[in-house]
Amino acid sequence: MNKSENFKEEQLIVLELYIKLEATKFSTKKKDLYDEIQRKTKYNRNTIISWIKRYLAKYKEIRKEISEKQNKKICNFEGLTEKQTNYVICRMSGISKEEAKEKAGYSDKTKAANIEKSPKVAIKIAELREILFQDTELGMLSIANRLNKILNDSINGVEIVEYIEEVGPEGTMTTKKVRKDKQLLAGVAAARELNSMLGYKATDELKLEEAKKKEKEKQLVLLE
Repeated sequence: MNKSENFKEEQLIVLELYIKLEATKFSTKKKDLYDEIQRKTKYNRNTIISWIKRYLAKYKEIRKEISEKQNKKICNFEGLTEKQTNYVICRMSGISKEEAKEKAGYSDKTKAANIEKSPKVAIKIAELREILFQDTELGMLSIANRLNKILNDSINGVEIVEYIEEVGPEGTMTTKKVRKDKQLLAGVAAARELNSMLGYKATDELKLEEAKKKEKEKQLVLLE
């Protein structure tokens, strides 16, 4: 179990926000940091201060341990050939399959789809994707969450409030009109960008899962 799971979600949000504000040098005054966290989360100010005083030091230790483990996993390409390693790095940099294949040094005859069918390559890509999504810094996770919000808003619709002024016999009267706007084009673009960031299509994801399953079965056979 991840040690950070010992904290409540609200506590994690507060602690992460505090660390980010510190890192960006938002202010040298703790009061300003507390005020900004309260503004963003709407949590009780005294509760915010209590959580930070009680848990921040411990959370920073846990966060460092998790970061070190993730960095080791990111840097560990053991079992992959040089070409496979270069291919994975290119794919996780947002480069397309065909371009990644070329940059990694594969021949034109090699099919990019076959490279990702390799269980070791598939598992490594899956590991790195998981790490990128768990990243709480201003990066992959933050962008993915924003795109996901755009996608959800395009499906569910966003309430748009309009105030209309009308002049009548009794003077000016303002009426409030609320409508739901579904920005479908923005949703399609967000979905496409999410897929591009993660470097997969739905069909590719199914193939990747199948490759991971086969690799696990292979490992079990070797252990028997």
